[in-house]
Amino acid sequence: MQDRQSISINANDTSISNSTQLDSAIPASKIANLSAGYFVGAVADTPQQPMEHKTFASRFLIDFDKIQAEEAAYEEIPVIRNVTQAEVMENYYQIKQDIKNLIAYELAKLKKQSPNNNNNKNNGNNPAVST
Repeated sequence: MQDRQSISINANDTSISNSTQLDSAIPASKIANLSAGYFVGAVADTPQQPMEHKTFASRFLIDFDKIQAEEAAYEEIPVIRNVTQAEVMENYYQIKQDIKNLIAYELAKLKKQSPNNNNNKNNGNNPAVST
């Protein structure tokens, strides 16, 4: 939290505005400029366990040679079957239609359960309720 004060002066008046703003504990610009292996963060404390230092910056020690050796041992993922763009699009449109159908089905169920539904009105069968 940061307390801010701004002063506006014009020909007739001067006004002072005080505000409290919640700013990022760690600016996005700092995060964006981190190199590989670096990380920053902030932790929350409690009244029972206050922490003096709530933000941190640290670095993983990365063994790039070991990573390269591991990556060199990677195997290609086998192709199970070739899929055309047309098949992908057909599947995509089918999923969209299935979702629309599911929504329509569920909305119809909700309408049937609605207390304001005409099917739930007294049809003269219950003498305790008069119309």
